[in-house]
Amino acid sequence: MVLVLDIGNTALSFATYENEKRTAFFTVLTEHNLSEDEYTIKLQPLLSRYCLTLPEAIFISSVVPSITPMMVTILTALLHKKPIVFSKGFKTGLPIQIDHPSELGSDLVVDGVQAMNRYGYPCIIADLGTATKLIGIDQHGRLIGVSILPGFMISYQALIGKASQLMDIPLKRPTKILGKNTPDSMTSGVILGHEAMVFNLMDGIEKEMGYPCKKIMTGGYSHYFHDHLPSDVQWDPFLNVDGLFTIYQKNKELFL
Repeated sequence: MVLVLDIGNTALSFATYENEKRTAFFTVLTEHNLSEDEYTIKLQPLLSRYCLTLPEAIFISSVVPSITPMMVTILTALLHKKPIVFSKGFKTGLPIQIDHPSELGSDLVVDGVQAMNRYGYPCIIADLGTATKLIGIDQHGRLIGVSILPGFMISYQALIGKASQLMDIPLKRPTKILGKNTPDSMTSGVILGHEAMVFNLMDGIEKEMGYPCKKIMTGGYSHYFHDHLPSDVQWDPFLNVDGLFTIYQKNKELFL
């Protein structure tokens, strides 16, 4: 069994794999103020439930450096296997054609690797997490650029935090664009507005690249949109963890 962990600013996403198939997936909120003991108490029952055997390898990708060492310590103690953290030097099969490749988040590399592996290229990936990221992979299989915008939930929290007459409401997809009350008006703007922005950007990137591209949506907040995707956009909620497993397979010798 192989365990992978994607450490994001909003969630910790775990997945297990046996015989090259994903056998379990679970998430835990990223809480920056939790101590090692508190995280251990939170993770121990979940790992006991989903990791039925001790892992032969644990592979981590992280965009939260402050939490990464703690996760390595906790997983080593609970599963008796020291994780390896994804970094430069791993074989990915994805050339990075941007000005400063070292600045590219590991989550975007992992998304790109699995999108190419699963769907081919050229392709455009929209990853809706804490930030919304759009990734372009050209007809030669090179990651050629990224667009980053405030994430879906960041936009919502900024709206209610800065507008004194707007309230904190449950986010539920509206049936119409024009709301007749404050909650419906807010959910229309937040959900439908973000949706329109993302899909328009995907179309704009495709136009900029100059040829038809496969389009994939993923990320923790993508579930707000997956029932209303254009016909040319594929929803893949497991793209990142599956990408981590793909990179593990390319680098098995590092885990021996």
